[in-house]
Order: sequence, then C-alpha cells, then structure tokens
Amino acid sequence: MTNYGRQMLMAGEEEKISSIKTDKIAQTAKRIESSLGTLASFSYEEDMGSAELKTILQKMETDFVLLRSVLTDGKQSLAVLRSQWLGEQKSLSLRNNALKETADSLTASLKNIQLSADRVRHQAEEEAVQTSQAAEWVISVVCLSAIAFMILVGTLIIRRIVIPINKAVAFAIIISNGDLTAEIQKDHDDEVGNLVSKLSDMAHNLNALIGQVQRSGIQVTSSATELSATSRQQEAVMRTQLESTNYVVKSVGEISSISEDLVETMKKVASMSDQTADFASSGQSDLSHMEEAMHHMENASKSISGKLEAINEKAANITSVVTTITKVADQTNLLSLNAAIEAEKAGEYGRGFTVVAREIRRLADQTAVATLDIDQMVQEMQSAVSAGVMEMDAFITEVQRSAENVGKISMQLSRIIEQVKALSPSFEGVNESMQFQAQNAQQINSSMLNLSEEMQQTVDSLRESFMAIEQLNDAASGLQDEVSRFRVM
Repeated sequence: MTNYGRQMLMAGEEEKISSIKTDKIAQTAKRIESSLGTLASFSYEEDMGSAELKTILQKMETDFVLLRSVLTDGKQSLAVLRSQWLGEQKSLSLRNNALKETADSLTASLKNIQLSADRVRHQAEEEAVQTSQAAEWVISVVCLSAIAFMILVGTLIIRRIVIPINKAVAFAIIISNGDLTAEIQKDHDDEVGNLVSKLSDMAHNLNALIGQVQRSGIQVTSSATELSATSRQQEAVMRTQLESTNYVVKSVGEISSISEDLVETMKKVASMSDQTADFASSGQSDLSHMEEAMHHMENASKSISGKLEAINEKAANITSVVTTITKVADQTNLLSLNAAIEAEKAGEYGRGFTVVAREIRRLADQTAVATLDIDQMVQEMQSAVSAGVMEMDAFITEVQRSAENVGKISMQLSRIIEQVKALSPSFEGVNESMQFQAQNAQQINSSMLNLSEEMQQTVDSLRESFMAIEQLNDAASGLQDEVSRFRVM
C-alpha cells in the first residue's frame, strides 16, 4: 500500500472518530447547559441573594459559551478542520491553553458553588430547627390548654353525673343483695336526682311488700302445718272406720250367708227331723272337732294378744324416742335463739349467721311440730293396740266360754236329739223367721257395701287434700326461704 492510500485510510478513520467525538461533545454541552440552568433556577427560587454566587454562575456561563464556541466554531465539519489542521497547529495550541484555563476556572467556580450551597444548606437547616422548636412550643401550649379544659369539664361531669350515678348503683347493689334497710339521699333536682328519688321510693315499697310477704308466709306455713296435722288425724280416723266398716261388711256378709244356709238347713231339718237322731253320733264327733278348733282359736288369740302387747311396748319406746327428739328440738331452738342474739351483738359481721340461726330455729320448730304429730300418732296407735288387746282378751274369754259351751252342748246333744222330734212343728215358724232375717242381712250387707265405698272415697279425698296441703306447705316454705334473705325494717 502506498503512502497516499494509508493517508486516505487514516483520514477516513479520523473522520469517524471526529464525528463520534462531536456527538459526545454536543451531549456533554447539553448536560452542562441543563445543570447551569438548574443551578440558576435553584439560586433564584431559594432567594439566596449572594452576589458572589451569581457572579460565579455568570462566569461559568461565559466560560461554557466560550468552550462551546471553541468546540463548535464556525459550524464547520471535522473534515474541513482536518484539512486545516496542519495549518492551524499554533491556533489549536492557543485554544487548548484557553480551554484548560476555562476548565480550571469552571472547576474553581464549581467548588465555590459547592461551598455556597453548603452555607445555604446549613442556614436552611438552622432556620428549619428554629421553626420546628417554635412549632413544638406552640403545640405544647395548645395541648396543655386542651388537657386543662378537659380536666375541668371531666371534674364537672363527675360531680354532677358520675358521683350520683355511682351512689345510685351502690344503693341498687345493696337492694339486690337483700338489704332493704338502706337509704339514699337526693342531692340535686335534675334527672339523676329524680332517678335517685325513684330508687328510694322503690326500696321503701319493696321493704313494705317483703315484710308483708314474710308475715303472710309465716301465717300460711303455720296454717298449712295445722291443716296437715288435722288431715293426717282425719285420715287415720277414716282408715280405722274404713277397716271397721270392712270388718262389719264381712261379718254381715257371713251373717247373710249363714242366714241363707240356715234357711236351707231349716228346710232340710223340717223334712229330715226324723233322721236327726241317726246323725246324733256324727254330730257329737263334729262337736269334738269344734271344741278342738275352739282350743286352736284360743291359742291363736293368745299369740295375737302377745304380739299386740309387744307392739304396745315398741310404741312406748317410740314415745320415749319422740320425747328425746322434742327435748333436742327445744335445746336446738334455744341454741338458735342464743346464736341469733350473739349475731345481733356482732352487728354487720353476724348478718350471715343471723340467717343461719333463723333457719335452724325454723327447722327446730318444724321438728317439734313433726314430733308432736308422731307422738299423737303413737298415742293413737297405743290406744288402738290397747283396745285390740282388750278385745282379744274378751275374745279369748269368749272362745273359752264357747269351748265350755261346746262341751256342754255335746253332753246335752243326746237330750236335744230326743226333743228334735217334738220341735218339728216349730221348725216351720223358725224357717220363716230365718228367711226374713236373711233378707234383712242382705239389705244390711248392701248398705254396708255402699258405706264402705263412700268411706273409701272419703279416704281418697282426704289423701288428695293432704297432698294439696303438703304442696301448699312446700310452697310456703319455699316462699319463706326466698324472702328470708331480705332485711326489712
């Protein structure tokens, strides 16, 4: 390759390099121009008023214009500059020196701008701190004033509303706990004062109501207890009468049956009077068996009498136990009374024990009433057993007498048989009388059955009445328990 070719190739490459450098210089010039505009606008917006800073900015703009004019002088292409390069070495050297001086001046100006910016920043920070302190002081004063106002308003609200409401709430709690003796005073004539007045009226009315309920509960309990005891006594009496009536019904039924049998027997006797003598021996044997049966009945009656006496002794033991229970109930009642007195002496601390003592006294009274009922029932049972023993003794005596009579009858049977034939005419009249007696016995049996049914209905009614009285007593006791926890005046 010739020297001319190499020069042409180098000229082409230098043109490309110059074109790239020109673009970069133009971009750099735009950025520097934009930065200078930003600094100028910043200085005017902040109103710095620094003549030195403005002078530096103006000098930087002048240097930048000079630098740009040097870089883009005459708007000529790099190809023309290349053609003039060899002839303008001296001019380029001078321009390079001017460019270096301009760059140094620009660097110094930038340092001065940085120092001025630091001073402005420190001054702005100090002003911001002072402004912040002033704002904090104003906020503190406003907050303290608001707090003082709120405390004043809260104090007024507490005095006029909260304190009376708290008193009313405390009074309501005391009332709900059962203490109706508490009182509350009306402090103001506003809505809260009206509420307090109504609560006081409610407490007085409730006090009167609970007092009346307690007195009525005691009266109802006493009446129910008396009715219960009376119902038990009447039920026991009606049961005894019912048993007696059933026994009479059974006896009347047997009498009716015997009367009918006697009627039939008398008919047969009337027709078979002649054959009576033939059966006399068998009649004597039957009388012997009857006498033996009488002896068995006598022994059984003695055994029953002994058992009744044992029952009487057990009833006496029950009486002694009931007496002991009565004494214990009396002692318990006395102890509960002493405990109530001691609780009253203790004042507020003995209030709970007063309720316990009252409950013990009530239980002791109920125990005393129950023991009186048991004692009365035992006495009635002893009376019934004693009457039974006496009746059994009389029955044993009657059985013995009957056995003796059977022996006598057996001895006299032979003579009676001899007289049977003579009695045949009388059998007809006896037969008619026995028929009439049998009819009367049937009527008596029917009447006694009706009486037994009516007495059974009476016993059932008494039992239902007793159950109703027991329910009334339970309800009265429950009511008394519920209202006993209230303290009234």
